[in-house]
Amino acid sequence: MGAPLPRRIGAIDVPQDAISRAAWGWAARALPGYLFRHSVRSYAWGAALAGHDGLAFEPRILWLAALAHDVGLTRIARSSRCLRLCGRCGACASWGTVTSRV
Repeated sequence: MGAPLPRRIGAIDVPQDAISRAAWGWAARALPGYLFRHSVRSYAWGAALAGHDGLAFEPRILWLAALAHDVGLTRIARSSRCLRLCGRCGACASWGTVTSRV
């Protein structure tokens, strides 16, 4: 088992909900060490900049986005499945091979 989810990174609080813990565990297992550390620093950097500029943000979303943002640089992202955004509605996403338009 990897390191437990930290409560703080420096002065930055880390979300402690189940999804944030799961994202931490996944990233620690799946990402190369250098990329995992970079992703954690990305969260701290984003949270620090938002705090400095007085911007509101949802820490859980930033945490998940930071941990997953470079997954495309790994072999994890290589798949025959496709995530696509539907151009007509702009918000629907469908997993699987693309066989028809949504």
